Amino acid sequence: MLQDYFPNGIHSSALNKIIKANLYPYQKEAVLKAAEAGRYMIADDMGLGKTIQSLAIAELLKKLLGIENVLIICPTSLKYQWQTELEKFTESSSKVIEGNANQRQNQYNSNAFYKIISYQIAIRDTEFITKMKPDLIILDEAQRIKNWKTKTAQSIKLLHSPYCLVLTGTPLENKLDELHSLVEFVDRYKMGLLARFLFDHQITDETGKVTGYKNLNKIGESIASICIRRTKNEVLKQLPPRITKTLMVNVTQEQLDRHSEYYESVCKLVNKWKRFGFLSEKERQLLMIGLNQMRMVSDSTYIIDQQTRHDTKITELKNLLEEVFQNEDDKVVIFSQWERMTRLVSMELDKMGVKYEYLHGGIPAIQRKDLLTNFKNDPHCKVFLSTDAGGVGLNLQSASVLINMDCPWNPVVLEQRIARIHRLGQEKPVTIINLISKGTIEERMLELLNFKKKMFEGVLDGGEDAVFMTESKMKQFMKTVEDLTVEKTPETVDQPEEFADPALDPMFTEPKPSEGTDSFAFTETETLANLEEEKNSSLIDQDVKNLLNTGLSFLEKLSDTLSDSEKTKALVNSIVETDKKTGQSYFKIPIENKDTVNKATGILTGLMQLFNSNFKK
Repeated sequence: MLQDYFPNGIHSSALNKIIKANLYPYQKEAVLKAAEAGRYMIADDMGLGKTIQSLAIAELLKKLLGIENVLIICPTSLKYQWQTELEKFTESSSKVIEGNANQRQNQYNSNAFYKIISYQIAIRDTEFITKMKPDLIILDEAQRIKNWKTKTAQSIKLLHSPYCLVLTGTPLENKLDELHSLVEFVDRYKMGLLARFLFDHQITDETGKVTGYKNLNKIGESIASICIRRTKNEVLKQLPPRITKTLMVNVTQEQLDRHSEYYESVCKLVNKWKRFGFLSEKERQLLMIGLNQMRMVSDSTYIIDQQTRHDTKITELKNLLEEVFQNEDDKVVIFSQWERMTRLVSMELDKMGVKYEYLHGGIPAIQRKDLLTNFKNDPHCKVFLSTDAGGVGLNLQSASVLINMDCPWNPVVLEQRIARIHRLGQEKPVTIINLISKGTIEERMLELLNFKKKMFEGVLDGGEDAVFMTESKMKQFMKTVEDLTVEKTPETVDQPEEFADPALDPMFTEPKPSEGTDSFAFTETETLANLEEEKNSSLIDQDVKNLLNTGLSFLEKLSDTLSDSEKTKALVNSIVETDKKTGQSYFKIPIENKDTVNKATGILTGLMQLFNSNFKK
């Protein structure tokens, strides 16, 4: 059918009339393939124009197949940017759905061709959406459903439409089951059962731990009919070169002393896990508090206590900016994981008399457009300062320099930052500067990030077909930390509407994860509020040890009895008695006195509490 309308494929002149923009050849390829498939995933590298491709696909389906309504589900921060893009490139009507439940219900019934909602609204409105019967669902930043265990993923997968588009530059960040979850929304039968899929592609050791992955290229081949992915290197010869510099910054003695203190606490917990293979919930929290404190103090002691101010990165930043501003046309984007670090940067910019725009999670989505407009159009506005609230979806091509005050756990989040300026429309060479505190956790994190990046490339970019984790001291340390905290990641906790994307919360340590990561994520507020309480607690309460020993002794004796048939029979006969009048059987356990019952009840209650708190996580 498509061949009749576009006989020359991507060279057909009719493709230039779908939307009010000239598509690149690689974009036309995706439009035709997605329209032919009906349900499709565009996994292009960040900055290659997935939004404009999806609009072209929707408009093509409208013209050829007569679809009447499209539902766009995206992070909260991108709702109005989508509406702006729709107004710019199409003639179709659009509506951002918001307000209370009654207002939203009426808005779903509107005649707008495009309806735009956030992921959190989608969770609440599954009934309204079902009644709306969308012809096409577009999932933007679809990695939000990569963890199939979350309420977000489960709710989104309840939605049905004849056609769908899944847009993500990061279909695989940490684990292979993330890709499986995304593909399942497009075609639930394509990859088969998750357990079988993991069995075919995971490499495990004798204990069952995942140590690597195999047959990665086969995965890409299996989903080729419903997924397309292109990298910048493949299709964007017109993009200027990107230069990345890593500057190792010395820390103060005060920073180093605190970092060493936190590091020792972390090592004690990791060593305990290596010995016993178990950490309690409190110990997991202590572990992540320690790791986050190491990261915070690598930037500045101010992030920890807001009273002292020992750091060197701010001075280094000042020197960099003075050099950059020698060229009056250059603009800079500055990112930090920590909202408090961005405060220090803003104070320095004020001292320097530099005009800037400041974005963090507390800025409402509707106001962010003004920040972008001011930064783009005001020649005197030289800096765009942001937490990872601006790490996704914002176009900052007017800047040619990006400075990372710190790097996130996840390489994908780092690439999301970079893609804000290294993308379509950039006309200058791009310089990326990463400030890394020498001799700290920041320096050691690089090996872990490299492994995750290799796994991603192996599946979708035709890279190494098998990836193994090395056993170097630091990699093994970080792998142990990941294994300890893999069960409770930021993705497993649905964020409130205003912070639907974890990166939008200025106090959130990782997006969506970035946001994003095989670890617990604690906010600065949570970390510091819990610090005093947690550091005064012993790692294992002695009463718990005694209780556990008593319980284990009881279970050991019980096991010994049940392993012998004669002993088991004698036990049953001693505790079961039949009522001569009714014929009913019941337990009869002889006891010495009432205190014996109280002690036994206490042991069982304690064991159940211990089990519930530590083993059923």
